[in-house]
Amino acid sequence: MEVLFKENQRFTSWYFILIVLFLIGVMWYGFIQQIYFGKPFGTNPASDTTLWVLWVLFGIAFPIFFLTITLTTEINESGIFVRFRPFHLKKRKFMFSEMKSINVETYNPLREFFGFGLRFSLNGTTAYNVKGSKGIRIEMMDGRKYLIGTQKAEEVEKLIRSIGI
Repeated sequence: MEVLFKENQRFTSWYFILIVLFLIGVMWYGFIQQIYFGKPFGTNPASDTTLWVLWVLFGIAFPIFFLTITLTTEINESGIFVRFRPFHLKKRKFMFSEMKSINVETYNPLREFFGFGLRFSLNGTTAYNVKGSKGIRIEMMDGRKYLIGTQKAEEVEKLIRSIGI
């Protein structure tokens, strides 16, 4: 089926990037200080082997991991398809024929989901969000609830209305 809407989102909030850069910076600084210059890093320094492992994990793998996180949302006439890389190996399907309700709305990600990412609320809603406060709220006929974050709320709402959902 023809894709009527497609959106790719990444974590690009300045505070998120700042936290990641700080962690990377600490690991690189500690690694260079201890391994390259031979000066122990910290008051209770880790062994060189441990520092190598931590540097590979948090100085190299961690940033690469966060660079690969992408929330892809596609809508066609039969439903909404979501893939949150690298957590999902294949797209999650939300078929219009199985939906009880669908709304595009403003929500509070910190209050409702305690942040961004693949999250779960206290009321049982599963959220896929990376930034912002607009999303597609879906309730399935079997009672499952989902929220898919979007930066193109008006476009999604217009499309859902045109499909007749």
